[in-house]
Amino acid sequence: KVQLNIDRIKWLPREKNERYVIVNVPEFMLHYVEDGEIKQQLAVIVGDRKHPTPIFSENISYIVLNPYWKVPEGIVRREVIPAMVKNPNYLKKQGLEAHQTWDENSPRVDTSWIYWEEYLYGQKKFPYRLMQPPGPKNALGKIKFKFPNKFSVYLHDTPTKHLFKKRVRAFSHGCVRLSQPTDFLKTISTFNPKINMKKATKRLKGKRKQFIKVKNQLRIHLVYLTVGINKEGQVEFRNDIYNYDKYQKRRIR
Repeated sequence: KVQLNIDRIKWLPREKNERYVIVNVPEFMLHYVEDGEIKQQLAVIVGDRKHPTPIFSENISYIVLNPYWKVPEGIVRREVIPAMVKNPNYLKKQGLEAHQTWDENSPRVDTSWIYWEEYLYGQKKFPYRLMQPPGPKNALGKIKFKFPNKFSVYLHDTPTKHLFKKRVRAFSHGCVRLSQPTDFLKTISTFNPKINMKKATKRLKGKRKQFIKVKNQLRIHLVYLTVGINKEGQVEFRNDIYNYDKYQKRRIR
């Protein structure tokens, strides 16, 4: 197991930046590193086995305060449509809206006129866009941290804070949920002086959306390391939640 992880570390891109972030998926932790020292650690929630958090590196390029959650088509097809067939009040209960397009200002659709059964099992393509406006029920919470990627994953807040009490925290559809997103925003603001924390805090108390460009971008590495060293300098073994250790062993035999 140790050798497998040494090999994975060798595959990681060489980090030349003075600041960067490591999200170690099996550890369920985010580490902010500055000048070679870990300056901040946050508990995170990662993707479950059916929706594993992908492993890659990118730059955090912008932040959204009070984001809309635009429900991915896969979730609409697999989860929302079957739920609406069972319970016509499901959308209202979840605080979801149907729109003509992905534009948040596009016309809303009266969902009582939708015959949901005809869209079950992908029989017919669902023509509308579901989204959740900013508010207490929003699946992304109050803050979203975006970085370019083909997987449509990002870091975000969450309304389900109780899940951070669990030791194994693989519950998402692939995105990384942060336990303390406001603290992470504050960290980014220390080297991005145009991010005004006083104004951001005020904005977060309301529901109006705001984009913030991260001029001094922050490199983020999503990694999968099942062996590590704790604060006491002892070796720690972590759960192989996606069975990647097992797959890697088979490949090198």
